[in-house]
Amino acid sequence: MPFHQTTTAKKPLLLKLFSLLFLGCVFCSTYAAEKSIEKIRLIWHEDPAHHAVLAWCGDQGTVTYGVKGSDETNSAMITRSTNAIGLRNNFVHLKDLKADTDYSVQIVTRAEKSKQLWFKTAPDIPKNITFIAGGDSRNHRDARIRANRMVAKLRPLFVAFGGDMTNRDTHEEWLRWLDDWELTTGADGKLTPIVATRGNHERKNESVSNLFNSPHPSIYYATSIGGPNFIRLYTLNTEIEVGGDQKAWLAKDLKANPNVLWKMAQYHKPMRAHVASKREGIPQYRAWVGLFYQYGFNLVFESDSHTVKRTWPIRPSLSEGSFEGFIRDDKNGIVFVGEGCWGAPLRPANDNKPWTKASSSFNQFKWVHLFKDKIEVRSVAVDNVDEVEQITDDDLFKAPKGLKLWTPDSGAVETIPARPNFKPNTDDLSSLQILDTTVSIQTDAPLFDEKSIVAIQLETTLPGKLHYTLDGSTPNSSSPVYEKPFTFTESTMIRAVFIADNGDQSFISTGTVKKIPDAIGTAGPKPDVLIATLDWTEQKAGWGETKKNLNIGKRPLRMRGIIYDNGLGMHAQGHVTYTCDPSWKRFVASVGHDDQIRGERLGEFVVEADGVAIYRSPKPFTKYDLHHINVEIPAGTKVIKLIADASEDGPGYDNINMVNAGFCLK
Repeated sequence: MPFHQTTTAKKPLLLKLFSLLFLGCVFCSTYAAEKSIEKIRLIWHEDPAHHAVLAWCGDQGTVTYGVKGSDETNSAMITRSTNAIGLRNNFVHLKDLKADTDYSVQIVTRAEKSKQLWFKTAPDIPKNITFIAGGDSRNHRDARIRANRMVAKLRPLFVAFGGDMTNRDTHEEWLRWLDDWELTTGADGKLTPIVATRGNHERKNESVSNLFNSPHPSIYYATSIGGPNFIRLYTLNTEIEVGGDQKAWLAKDLKANPNVLWKMAQYHKPMRAHVASKREGIPQYRAWVGLFYQYGFNLVFESDSHTVKRTWPIRPSLSEGSFEGFIRDDKNGIVFVGEGCWGAPLRPANDNKPWTKASSSFNQFKWVHLFKDKIEVRSVAVDNVDEVEQITDDDLFKAPKGLKLWTPDSGAVETIPARPNFKPNTDDLSSLQILDTTVSIQTDAPLFDEKSIVAIQLETTLPGKLHYTLDGSTPNSSSPVYEKPFTFTESTMIRAVFIADNGDQSFISTGTVKKIPDAIGTAGPKPDVLIATLDWTEQKAGWGETKKNLNIGKRPLRMRGIIYDNGLGMHAQGHVTYTCDPSWKRFVASVGHDDQIRGERLGEFVVEADGVAIYRSPKPFTKYDLHHINVEIPAGTKVIKLIADASEDGPGYDNINMVNAGFCLK
């Protein structure tokens, strides 16, 4: 009897478990069916007239395809699958396609079929086309979505995308990005092919290869359109060694294709950024610009800086009249455009050059009209996409109603004439031998207490002399000639240049040694309550999030060469807020810029008690300063707020550390 009672009691429980399991399986199957085909994209590599890659996330399946309007169809199997961003990414290579032809495609899995889509292959003979170029779609999803929708309305042949698709290269960001990319598909199912570049926010080559099936694992390749001698677009990678194998491949390919009418390049980091806080692209300049000029590149697309620019036609030169390695050349020069505004935070165009034609800052991409005798480049403002009508396939070159184009003083259209009789350039290339010259300033102690020894190193095959200055001025042939290392006991800026016997000059190299200044203020006692052990009620950082016992970049707290094991890592413009314990009598801390990345200056550091400042750091708060704080907390204080206030120029790269920080009980 007890046994019978026990089994009877378990029967309803087993039924319930079975029912839950059954419902769970039904739910999972339904979910899988709903998500078996998603994040569809069409990818172009080397020969888009006869080859395309259709990719999607989800279940494995096949692709049926055929000439649009024809009853004849083909079936293609998956050629590669990758497990990336938490999903299966399937790639189907559609080969032996007819050039300049509309193809219908449909993805078929066991669970579902995609909607009927279509795309156009590239022409294999010279033909007028339109395409879109741009990059940096990182942070601002609303701007990215507007840009993607604008792509669908302009119906380009393809998009050359210059990298930095996401901000942190996380699964979640990529899932959103791929969902948003589907908005480039027209309402009638027209897919927009992408030619993808790697940016610095793609943390590794695999981030691009695993999602876009790049033909080279290091993400550099060339795409031909309109036959072998009409258009050749070089996709290059600034996030790996730009010389070495990549440069050798570029030189070999250019030598094998000398007669291409339109040569273009896309890569991420610009050679000459038009944002002052960005470093100049010396490595890619040294590696590529001579080849670009020698083989007659017409147009180069750059990204990374989140601003808008176009240059006059320019060629590489270090001779008199040049600036930052370029000089205007309307006959054989190259037009550079950029620099990436597809949704990343906009930056001011505050570093124009003498050869800059126009610059600005707004969400945009380049709409390129390419003809047999000229290229026309327009910058399309994307924020008003709702006001723009869709273009018609009968007139792909006519701006639709409502489209807003950037119209600087030089005009809305940058026109680049063809050079049909161009031969590889050898004139003036002898001066580019100076690019193989490297001047570097080496020191045993860039930040020192007593002294720093500095040597200037030179690598060159050319005869000449190495000149220097120690007062920040520009070195020239009248400056002293370097002979032996220096010993400095005070802060000094060293600038050096190599001047060859033929007058050619290297880039100027600049180095700084800094004597550690005395700390400002008097260090307080050791805190009884370390701030890193407390929970804040609110935190804000100008970039990232405030960190406990680490800097803002999740590395050890390091200031003026010393590593601290306790404190906070902040970023101006930012603050942290705490509920004040009645037992807290004093706040103590040492505050300064982190050694990893120092901005030029912090506006000031402020301690507030119930909204009233009880401490303000002296101004200016420069990047090597260390400020000791030892301040009494007024009786009855309810809230303590610690503020890293930005300077008038904005936060920049002001990574602020607050170390040995906390509250004293007496």
